[in-house]
Amino acid sequence: MKILVYPRHEIESGNVTADALISIGPSAQSAEIIGIAVPQIPPDKFTHVLTLKFDDIPCAKLGNRRGIGTWYGPTTNDVEKSLDFARTHKNVSRVAVHCEQGKSRSAAIALAILCDSIGEGNEEEAVNWLLDDDGQRCFNPYIVRLADIILKRNGAIEAALDKLCPSFWSWRKYWIREMVFPEEGLPGDTYVGSNLLLAH
Repeated sequence: MKILVYPRHEIESGNVTADALISIGPSAQSAEIIGIAVPQIPPDKFTHVLTLKFDDIPCAKLGNRRGIGTWYGPTTNDVEKSLDFARTHKNVSRVAVHCEQGKSRSAAIALAILCDSIGEGNEEEAVNWLLDDDGQRCFNPYIVRLADIILKRNGAIEAALDKLCPSFWSWRKYWIREMVFPEEGLPGDTYVGSNLLLAH
């Protein structure tokens, strides 16, 4: 099974060929209130489709700045649904994952699936497989953290990204300042040096 990551416009163009698709669109609140585009999937283009709706990260501050109460980020359930979907369709040749820009949410979901598929101890291989040439792929740090916990990797996925993807470090540092944690997500994080430590 090959995992491919795309921005929304490439999926909507109808030029992407894959057996299965994980389509990540905005939360209903973001789509309705601030007009973030809802993906328009070409009919009959993909045999199997999983549709998820969440914003880049759970973020009250960002929501308030944009005129809404809360930015609805990914949950444990979203990551588990994606992993289950990929496991169910593990025998297909190509699985496409998309979000708005193909850089954060979709990249992190694809990384979780790839880490699950190739097994423990191969996290750096998974990261290298998904790094893009221009270094713009930044991997949603909240999804990465959830995947690390769900797959019981003890921080190995985050460590691989820290080592191989410089943009992940700056992206994660930014979201540490902005993020909030809904009940379905994680407890608050504490920032210490180069590591994120769960605050129990």
